[in-house]
Amino acid sequence: MKEEIVIRNLIEFDEIILAEMYCRLNTDTFIWMAPGTFSNEDFERDTSGEEILVAVLGDQLVGFVSVKHSESLIHHLYIDSKTQGKGIGKVLLDSGVELINKRPVFLNCRVKNERALNFYKKYGFEIDGKADDPPDDYYKMRLY
Repeated sequence: MKEEIVIRNLIEFDEIILAEMYCRLNTDTFIWMAPGTFSNEDFERDTSGEEILVAVLGDQLVGFVSVKHSESLIHHLYIDSKTQGKGIGKVLLDSGVELINKRPVFLNCRVKNERALNFYKKYGFEIDGKADDPPDDYYKMRLY
């Protein structure tokens, strides 16, 4: 039997787990960034003022999406590497788009993050521009 993905609002207890996940996934994914670039403290700073939904699979917190409503922006979408490929990203992205509740929806995707870029394109996002911020250039993407 397939476990159900539960999406719910962030609770205070989640922040410790998400901070560790955020730091670990940033470090593992963005290997072109200097060692020590990321820390657990980044999560609180980088998501301040955003609405956050978390994904739970069984009894495990496995990902989150954060939305910056003032910009109709999906700011962060993170899925624990141990549970990628199980549809969690799509369910969280669906939830983030639903939270914004208007079109277009925007997000940024680092140019070197090809896996995420392909995922967003498959979902229907289109590249709308590019921001040059070496070594971390990113695409500005839009969902109509």
